[in-house]
Amino acid sequence: GFWARRRGMRQSLLADTSVAANNVPGKNSEESEAAEPTLRRPRGLNVLCYVIFLGTFEWGMVIPTLFPLLRRMEAPEMYFGLIIGTFSLTRMICQPLIGALEDRFDFKVLLCSCLACS
Repeated sequence: GFWARRRGMRQSLLADTSVAANNVPGKNSEESEAAEPTLRRPRGLNVLCYVIFLGTFEWGMVIPTLFPLLRRMEAPEMYFGLIIGTFSLTRMICQPLIGALEDRFDFKVLLCSCLACS
């Protein structure tokens, strides 16, 4: 499952860096073998950080402005709790479904399709 793929990714990163360390021009084989393998930065890290930013942006910008907006619309204060509760409940129900889809399909395609739908 997920953890086996994760271990495989880590091992492939370590293998890639050790191969790259052994192929450095100007070094002999003794110096190359003594070099510590280093992990390279994952390619999708910038996209992941952007998605996490968007996820926290919804709580950081929408929630503080929601209560004054409801007050301006003269809605009961109970609606604020209902909106927050409905959002959290929907997230709790959909998160395992999206996790199962992520295991089945490519992560980047699923991520882009979720962002496009929202």
